[in-house]
Amino acid sequence: MKKQPTENFVFDPQLSREHMIEYIVHAEIPFNKFEDPYFERWIKTVNPNYDVVKRQTIRNDSLKKYEKMKMDLQIELGNLNSRVCLTSDLWTSIQMDITSLIHLVFAKKTMILT
Repeated sequence: MKKQPTENFVFDPQLSREHMIEYIVHAEIPFNKFEDPYFERWIKTVNPNYDVVKRQTIRNDSLKKYEKMKMDLQIELGNLNSRVCLTSDLWTSIQMDITSLIHLVFAKKTMILT
């Protein structure tokens, strides 16, 4: 990651929350980890003016992000000039990990699917 210049930096709490939600979802971090007193203490050393959001706020932000992504996907799929077939498979590995696989197949509208 390229280091950003800091001379004209202005903290944007909304942008920070959006990026935090992306990180939480990507890294699969439980929401309650952000109420850990050691985390809050560390964040205060990074930016003393930042108010650490609580798990309910993170939950609400995550749901808003999910709803927006869901709507965007519905619009994108609705605008396709083709058909979409989704299939899924679920199994347990030897290490007892549950694995899921989703297949996405695009087909021209004129094709006859059997």
